[in-house]
Amino acid sequence: MELHFVHYMSNHKSITDALQDANPDSLAVLGVFFSLSKEDNPHLQPLVCQLRKLIRAGKPMQTKKSINLYRLIPKNKNFYSYHGSLTTPPCAEAVLWIMFSTPIPISERQLNGFRRLKTHEDQPIDDNFRPVQILGNREVFFYSNVSVRKE
Repeated sequence: MELHFVHYMSNHKSITDALQDANPDSLAVLGVFFSLSKEDNPHLQPLVCQLRKLIRAGKPMQTKKSINLYRLIPKNKNFYSYHGSLTTPPCAEAVLWIMFSTPIPISERQLNGFRRLKTHEDQPIDDNFRPVQILGNREVFFYSNVSVRKE
């Protein structure tokens, strides 16, 4: 499984607005991979507990508990970066990707919570990945020993 933190430049009103910008850095996505673990990930658990409250895809969910997203970023801040596209339609080439090289743990039980989520058509969310794309003339950069400020 993969987690995406999608960000857009503050001069835009929405992600849709950012996609209209010719700037290739209008969107930035932080990506985190998961690896199976025997133990629950305590930092992921508040989010997993909220999954039961999701009634329908596309509907906002409110929670009384806060979820510290910073804790879902690996402690090892090494990452790969490249310019690419969204992974869902319209697959616009407007994204600066930052993919952390170290996965975070998720238990089978926690993963099953995500597997129960449904699409707008009340179908299981599975095979919702885009095939690997050719590198083309993209440059992929690796950054290590990066310090990240928590604000």
